[in-house]
Amino acid sequence: MPGNPEPIIARGIRQLRQAGIENPEREGIRLAALSLRQPSLEAFWRENPVWDAEAAALFDDLVARRSRHEPYAYLTGEREFFGLRLFTPRGVLIPRPETEHLVESVLAHTEDSAPLTVVDVGTGSGAVALALVSERRSWSVWASDIGCWPLLVAQVNMVRLGLPLRVFRDDLLSKTTLRFDVIVANLPYIDRADAQALSAETAYEPEDALFAEDGGLALIGRLIKEAPGHLNRRGRIFLEVGMGQARRVQDLLLAEGFRGVAALSDLAGIERVVYGWWPRERREHEKGGTLNESAHERRDVIRSLGLRGATETDRRPLGAGG
Repeated sequence: MPGNPEPIIARGIRQLRQAGIENPEREGIRLAALSLRQPSLEAFWRENPVWDAEAAALFDDLVARRSRHEPYAYLTGEREFFGLRLFTPRGVLIPRPETEHLVESVLAHTEDSAPLTVVDVGTGSGAVALALVSERRSWSVWASDIGCWPLLVAQVNMVRLGLPLRVFRDDLLSKTTLRFDVIVANLPYIDRADAQALSAETAYEPEDALFAEDGGLALIGRLIKEAPGHLNRRGRIFLEVGMGQARRVQDLLLAEGFRGVAALSDLAGIERVVYGWWPRERREHEKGGTLNESAHERRDVIRSLGLRGATETDRRPLGAGG
């Protein structure tokens, strides 16, 4: 059914408007460009494409999904973050613009020339870890997650972007014996009591990547307690937090013994990142085994992930930093 796309697009825009989608005209054009595999809206208008039956059917399907408030990042399977185009399938959290402030905070408060060892805890799609390594090629960046699917997605993004990244599966840092100069985390921090206030799009994202108990701070609090056993002396921790949570997270860090604790505001004036540094070596009761990565640990990392290939290469011992 070759033909003019305008009536098809107009029909889709009406459907989007009836579903309460914001700016349905723009959304309809974006979905039309996606249906015709045009790289941009500009290319869509420039090419003046003629649709066939396959393109029209794909457009109708995309409009139906978007009308049910499925996030655009899941429709395209991609999301841009810190200048990187990431693969974002269903089952991983969609990277948010405000999380770019977490990356910027780490970059601004660490030495750019030092060969630091960094871990992104709860990496999801690998957005934060890959953004950091794209800016600091001298860093050894690791990414951990409790789920195999997010770690696989992170590895896909690593390969697509041609960036070095090492991954391991863990419940925060409860199983690994690795040590780092920097721990960074964008963990779930939304209180389940606030779920009704979220947009309809968030219903498509994994709940365990959004919500946490204890007012949203259960996982952040756990990581703060685990972090000293995995930080080199003067190692730093950077945590993304929600609105109104910064003061409590600062108190948790101070109670654990961190120094230089402070909060950093994003462009909206929200205290979005809390950070601090660890003043001493690991606590005596947390020591045990080698502080560097052993051959045995390398096997454990690969076995826990259930993947091979990139995770087995370029395995140099971690040096004690700070």
